[in-house]
Amino acid sequence: MSTMIAPGKSMSELHRTAIHEAGHGVIGRAVTMACGGATIVADDESAGYSITADPYAVLAAWETREKWRPPSSVWVGRILAYMAGAEAEEVILGDCQGGDGDDRRWITGMLYEIAPEDEHEARETRLRRAARQLVRRHRSDIEAIARMLMERGTLTGEEIDAALPPGFMARPVTLETALATDVEDCGSLAEAVGRLSGPGAQ
Repeated sequence: MSTMIAPGKSMSELHRTAIHEAGHGVIGRAVTMACGGATIVADDESAGYSITADPYAVLAAWETREKWRPPSSVWVGRILAYMAGAEAEEVILGDCQGGDGDDRRWITGMLYEIAPEDEHEARETRLRRAARQLVRRHRSDIEAIARMLMERGTLTGEEIDAALPPGFMARPVTLETALATDVEDCGSLAEAVGRLSGPGAQ
């Protein structure tokens, strides 16, 4: 990627941003969110971004694919996708250097959609553990998308989809594997997400 796209940033800083945004984009797809493109081209508001559709668009996309899930599952999926940026930095680069403040604000707000405030800490801990395991499972995919971002600066949603393995979003065991014993008896991704979002989940 030409440094002219992001003047003043080192290649290591660009790589960190690429890993972060690739984490969002890959894990968002892994938990079947409706996702768009990603960029590491900085603007006045951020060093980069990855697009995850709003909850109603996700529900509509699920219905189109004849996947019927409770609305709370959308919020769980979005939280996992938002957590995945920082978790990708931690897993792949060894640390997160604090560039996820906006993600954390969104996560805090979304937690209110799935749990009362006194359960937020426990729920966030469990979801962050799941996000990290998802990142570990899909590390090679995240690194591949990050390399493409370094080369091109910006990727469309279609380019990201095409770069991932065939049937990536249809894999039925991604979240079960991420949560291991927590959902080992679940028969589907929908059931696993439902357990994370349903009453009593922690």
